[in-house]
Amino acid sequence: MRPYLAVLRDSFREAFATRVLWIVLILIVVSLLALAPFGYQKSVPTTIQFFDLRDPRGLIQELKQGEVRPESPAGRIFSRLPERVQDELRQVDGESGNRERFRAVGQVLDRVNEILKEPDFYDEAAWSGLQLGLEARELLKIAAAERTPQQVNRINRLAFDTAFRKFVEPAGRDALQFAWFGSPILSELPLTEDQLTGLVNELLTLSLTLIVGYIGMFIALLVTASMVPQMLEPGSLDLLLSKPVSRSLLLLTRFMGGCVFIFLNASLLMVGLWLIFGFRFNIWNDGLLWSIPVFVFVFAVFYSVSTLAAILWRNAIVSIVVSIAFWAVCFGVGLTKSVLEANVIDARRTASILPVGDSIVVTTYQGSGNEWNAEAGRWRPLFQERRRGNPFSPPAYPFIGPVLDASNDRLIAIRQGGGRGFFRGSAKLVTTSQEENWRLAEQIDVPNGTTSLMVNGD
Repeated sequence: MRPYLAVLRDSFREAFATRVLWIVLILIVVSLLALAPFGYQKSVPTTIQFFDLRDPRGLIQELKQGEVRPESPAGRIFSRLPERVQDELRQVDGESGNRERFRAVGQVLDRVNEILKEPDFYDEAAWSGLQLGLEARELLKIAAAERTPQQVNRINRLAFDTAFRKFVEPAGRDALQFAWFGSPILSELPLTEDQLTGLVNELLTLSLTLIVGYIGMFIALLVTASMVPQMLEPGSLDLLLSKPVSRSLLLLTRFMGGCVFIFLNASLLMVGLWLIFGFRFNIWNDGLLWSIPVFVFVFAVFYSVSTLAAILWRNAIVSIVVSIAFWAVCFGVGLTKSVLEANVIDARRTASILPVGDSIVVTTYQGSGNEWNAEAGRWRPLFQERRRGNPFSPPAYPFIGPVLDASNDRLIAIRQGGGRGFFRGSAKLVTTSQEENWRLAEQIDVPNGTTSLMVNGD
């Protein structure tokens, strides 16, 4: 047993002699120390973010109208914009590209968030034809001299939402603001604590997949690739085989030494993250701890390929190249499977089956529909949707629904807005019926973040 323990100690000694390992350990410790003081505090939404915009194009046009209506809310904002921003707004029209619009909206939002801090922004005469919400009316009962800066900002934000409700998502009551060493950083996010938990878990999954799953795996192979070739060198191997040891157990011990070493490093990172997010965000994600054995298992698979290459060629560089080539093959197979499932198999799967009158309408995840024609004995295609976007990403089902409005023999759904990127239109409530030959008719805008659609009994 003692010779095998000596081989195990040698594995650790050789790994610690690698500069790459020390760099990785320093990065892990520094990253954990930087994340430790990171936290959040509760707040209320007072600023306008890009994701609050329901219709950016419409907001630009509305603010441009403020130049000729100076006493309106749009006019009060337009008059307080710097001249260069006003000139840029005047130049934005229907033929402007997304880059020009994006820049204009960004400059407007930066300035609007500053304007919303001004005590004299809200004017009762300018909002005379608009009904403020209950929260804003309660805050306005406080004397102007007694209002805190946050209350002033909140009143202005609520007034802005009332005036531009067609273009901006109304501010909620709950928001969270990230803090570092207790000092707020960045703008507040309109999230509840439950929503923050889901967001952090998603970011953790994405970050760990990229950093640990790809970069970490490459570094782990880089650190351990030389262990087996060094053991097989004539001087080292002759000394080991001079003792009563099994060659297979000797190789297995060396292999286990690399796996145990990676296990300890992965545990340092994962347990550190688990403790930080648990104490600072109250998110005790057990998945972080379960990812340790998963990572070691995946590493063992690739390390076995590296070990086989080391036995055949006895060269650390060849072991690394062969392992990366094996990883590339596995990645290519997985990517091909995902693309085929997303764009061919899943896209054609049935999303809903709805009886409408004497017909049956079936929709697919690709967005197309079919109606059963009993007389012809075949399916008739309906409202075909042409999908655009990245072919390597799963298709976004273009509808929420549809659901059956039985009282009117029609289908109701929510469809993603037209256009591309940030400046695509807001999501629309659409209706269709057999009498309209199943043509989709847009009705009204729906709030951002809508996840479900229901029709009551009436």
